[in-house]
Amino acid sequence: GGGGDNPCSMLGNNAYLLESVGTSGTFSVRARQPIVDGTLHPFLLPDDRFSHPQGPRQPLHCIIDAASAIDYMAERVYGKGRFTYEMLNKVAQRTPAGSRGKVIIPFIHGQRVPYAPQGRLYIKGYAPSKDKKEDLIRAAMEGVAYAMKYGFELLREGMRKQEIVEAERITITGGGAKGEEASQIRSDVYGKELINPHTEGAAVGAAYIAAAGLLDEPVEKVSARLFERGIQVSPQKPTLIAPRDENIKLYEEGYERYLEVLEEAFKNGFEQESLIYSSG
Repeated sequence: GGGGDNPCSMLGNNAYLLESVGTSGTFSVRARQPIVDGTLHPFLLPDDRFSHPQGPRQPLHCIIDAASAIDYMAERVYGKGRFTYEMLNKVAQRTPAGSRGKVIIPFIHGQRVPYAPQGRLYIKGYAPSKDKKEDLIRAAMEGVAYAMKYGFELLREGMRKQEIVEAERITITGGGAKGEEASQIRSDVYGKELINPHTEGAAVGAAYIAAAGLLDEPVEKVSARLFERGIQVSPQKPTLIAPRDENIKLYEEGYERYLEVLEEAFKNGFEQESLIYSSG
C-alpha cells in the first residue's frame, strides 16, 4: 500500500491524534519533527508532499498487548474458544469502574515502553474466593487503557515541546475500537472524547496514496476532492464516545494506583504465583 498500517490509517481516517487498538495498541500524533526521547517510534507519513501545518511526522507509542491481553485473561476465566469480544464487553458492564480494587498490568509478552522484556501479566487485589469473573475481564480492559495512557502522556510531553495543539478528540480505529464498553473505559481513563469513523482507515489511506501517485497530487488534496464529491468511505456515521464525568476522577486515581503496581511488578521481577483459574 505504500506505507505502514499506522501511517496509512492516519491518512485514511484524516486523524490528528490516533489510537489504534488491535492485538497490540498504538497512540500517535501528527507532528512537524520527530519526538526523539528514546520511547517513541519516529514514523514519517508516506506522502513527502504532505503539507498539513502540523507536519508530516507521526511519533508513535506502542504496547505489545492490547486486545491480546484481554483475550489472555478471558481464556483463563472462561476457557479457550468459549467467549466472544461482544460477550466480554457485556460482561465488563456488570462490574463497577475500578473492578472492585483489582489492577492488572497487561504485559503478556513483555513490553516496549516502559522497557520490560521480562514483563508478564501481573495482578494486584485478586481474591479467588470472593471475586467474580467479570471483575477480571473489566480489570484487563482497564489495564490496557492505563498502559495506553502511559504512552499518551509521553506523546503529550513531546507535543508540548513542539507547541502542537492537542486535538479535542481522539480518532480510534482497529478491531478493539468495536468494543463498546472497552472504548468507553478508555474514554473515561483519558478524560477525552473518542470518535470512531467506522472506516478501514489503513486501506483507505493506501488508496489515497495510490491515487496521489497516479494524479501527482498531495494526499490531502486527493482526499478533499473525494469529500467534495460526496464520496463516502464508510456507510456508517461516526460514533462519538464521551467520558463519563462520574468516572474521570476515579480513573485518575486508578491510573496512579496502576503506576504504583507497575513499580511493584518491576521490583518483584514480575514474579507472582498463578492465581488465575480456568473454567476448563
